[in-house]
Amino acid sequence: MILLSLQGIQKSFGTNEVLHDASLVLQDGQRMGLVGVNGCGKSTLMKIIAGIETADGGTMTMQKGLKLGYLAQQGQVGEGRTVLEELESVFEPVQRMEQQLRDLEHQMADAHDEASLHRLGSQYDQLTRRFEESNGYGWRSTVQGVLAGLGFRKEQQGQMASLLSGGERTRLCLGRMLLTEPDVLLLDEPTNHLDLKSIAWLEDYLRTYRGAVLLISHDRYFMDHVCDRMCELLLGATECYDGNYSAYMVQRTERFEIRMKAYELQQKEIARQEAIIARYRQFNREKSIRLAESREKRLEKVERLEKPKDESAIHFHFDVRRRTGDDVLMIDDMGVEPLMENITIVQWFNLINERQLRGKGTVISTNLNVEELRRRYTERITSRLLDGKQCMLLQFLGDDVRRNKA
Repeated sequence: MILLSLQGIQKSFGTNEVLHDASLVLQDGQRMGLVGVNGCGKSTLMKIIAGIETADGGTMTMQKGLKLGYLAQQGQVGEGRTVLEELESVFEPVQRMEQQLRDLEHQMADAHDEASLHRLGSQYDQLTRRFEESNGYGWRSTVQGVLAGLGFRKEQQGQMASLLSGGERTRLCLGRMLLTEPDVLLLDEPTNHLDLKSIAWLEDYLRTYRGAVLLISHDRYFMDHVCDRMCELLLGATECYDGNYSAYMVQRTERFEIRMKAYELQQKEIARQEAIIARYRQFNREKSIRLAESREKRLEKVERLEKPKDESAIHFHFDVRRRTGDDVLMIDDMGVEPLMENITIVQWFNLINERQLRGKGTVISTNLNVEELRRRYTERITSRLLDGKQCMLLQFLGDDVRRNKA
């Protein structure tokens, strides 16, 4: 069953045409990945579907009563709620039903005539069925499961949601949207700010989700595990493929090669016909001119194939001027303070690897031989390097050095 359909969607920002022929069809239960280079209009297309942006042209049709859930790259949370309360707010209607059931129980206990008891019992029975259909007996465990799956610890649940970091707020918004169970999930980079454990949990959740999913992600492994259909946005137009990301890459290459071969063959035939026409005209005879004009008319009626286009990749090449030494870092008799109390340079690099820190300060940690460091270096280092000594470690410690020194 078709949930939504886009045909020929167009969108421009000033003179910049982002979309000119974006089309796709999303079926019930389908998991579709939307891919393309940065800036090609993926998020814009998703915002058009979500109703945040309006299209300049084209048509969009949706099933009547379709419920959409949209997760932006930067999520927003309400003020005055804790992390737990933010997710529990999704079930406010269920909580109200639960309170109504308690009220009816009290009224039934106080009823003295059979007619009132029958009326209250009928209301209680109907409300109980609605309560069960709304996961009334399991919603609290569902909330806890989502919190745990997205990496929120027990001690974080009482923290004010407005005090969370940007990444934590996005995770919380993802959890809130998943709990609403919309017919279509629109996910823009859902794996941002998630660790590997949370990504694995989200993969399992989306694979068994009862509705449809349209997602944007640069994580090809995530899309391999989740998606069963891919849609590529290329130069403002879309093209869809069956299968996951890996299948899409194979089909994309095959289609490109077939189209390029057909284009080149047609160009070769056009050049051959033009050469024949030119030769006929060189004869400058009435019969030859008629033959040339006849071929020109046939050539004009040929439907010209468009040359297959592809987004140009940027390639970098760095010349190696000289080979560096075997020692990545050497410290000799440097009078510095500890980075953190009782932490040596070897321990510091171990912490980097364990916590998977990011940034300029940890760029060399991925290839470190910790055992070799432990054997060679035991000096302590600091983020407050003084005098000319700071230049040697500045590139490893990053901006924290500048801030602390200032």
